[in-house]
Amino acid sequence: MKKLVFWSFCLIFAAAVAATSPLAPAFAQGFGASQGFGVAPSTAVPKITPAINVATTFYKWTRQLPPFNIWARHIPEAKTPRSEVEWQVFLRQKPAELEANYGLVMYNEPINVGFSAVLSKYSEKTGGYLVRNFADETFFSFDFAGRSYAVIPKALMDHQWLSVSPFISKQIEESMPNKSRRQVTLIITLEPIGAYKDPMEIDGKKRYVVATKVSNMGIYSCDKGMVNCKTLWHEGTKEAREQEKNELLNLKQ
Repeated sequence: MKKLVFWSFCLIFAAAVAATSPLAPAFAQGFGASQGFGVAPSTAVPKITPAINVATTFYKWTRQLPPFNIWARHIPEAKTPRSEVEWQVFLRQKPAELEANYGLVMYNEPINVGFSAVLSKYSEKTGGYLVRNFADETFFSFDFAGRSYAVIPKALMDHQWLSVSPFISKQIEESMPNKSRRQVTLIITLEPIGAYKDPMEIDGKKRYVVATKVSNMGIYSCDKGMVNCKTLWHEGTKEAREQEKNELLNLKQ
């Protein structure tokens, strides 16, 4: 019961912030933009969002300025071998560059997360799959510069039913590395709708919450390390998603 109350609080808070936020017109597209589905072709594979982008989204929504001097030490560039002099120059210059880029970021830039989904057997009757390991408490964890972030999708269970044609289902079945485990790679595109300034205890760890809603999702066949991905299926129009939601409700009755 405590978990349900907690998740309800997070999402009600986020919805309230989303309804009142004045940030929308303030920023332009930029700084490590994550590729969402949008109007991209069905073959486009969204790039998994790096942790620094999630941290950026959190700071945008909570109207705080990140500690760029600390961030500079944790970005991939910081791992490049340098002499002591070059390292000191890097630490002097990079924070200002990060701050300049931060000013260009959209507060609602999409977040793409990878998820190892466990599918039910394909339903010939209703034409689709059920994602068996979605739960009301599902969240996606990101760590950057000494902070942990929890990206929480609102109403994820509404997307538990995936409407898939028989032809596409055969490709999905063939792509499963282990037929008995029935695991596939699911990439979920999430739209930020709010954030909570203070950390919350989630799964035994203090995390900074970024609340989101599902924008789109797709099933992909990928090599180890999420490389060389091939699109197998992705969600359709808003109307199609409404039909899928109704199918899910019918299955639960």
